[in-house]
Amino acid sequence: MNIEVSMEHKVREELLHSLCEWGVSRGTRDGHGEFRSIAIEEALVNLHVKKKPFNYKILRTEKFPTDMNEAYEHILRQENVPDDKIYAHTNTLEMEGFLNPFWRR
Repeated sequence: MNIEVSMEHKVREELLHSLCEWGVSRGTRDGHGEFRSIAIEEALVNLHVKKKPFNYKILRTEKFPTDMNEAYEHILRQENVPDDKIYAHTNTLEMEGFLNPFWRR
């Protein structure tokens, strides 16, 4: 098996797992099957797109915030999101006697 096919298989496997975590079923109800197919197809297309290399020298001149909320805001500002106020929220799942809901064997 060549490396490219192996990488495609891994991307497909991880994406299917992630989609299940987000509640996208493996069935065809509610258009989930179509959405899953499109997501996988686009991920595999983007896997082979040649991207311009990132200039890491820029990072040496920037001071990264140490406060978590400021760090989130800093990252999102680099992603060209709208200029609204950005909030951070941590959600925890507390289930006594159960494993993590998306635990892998």
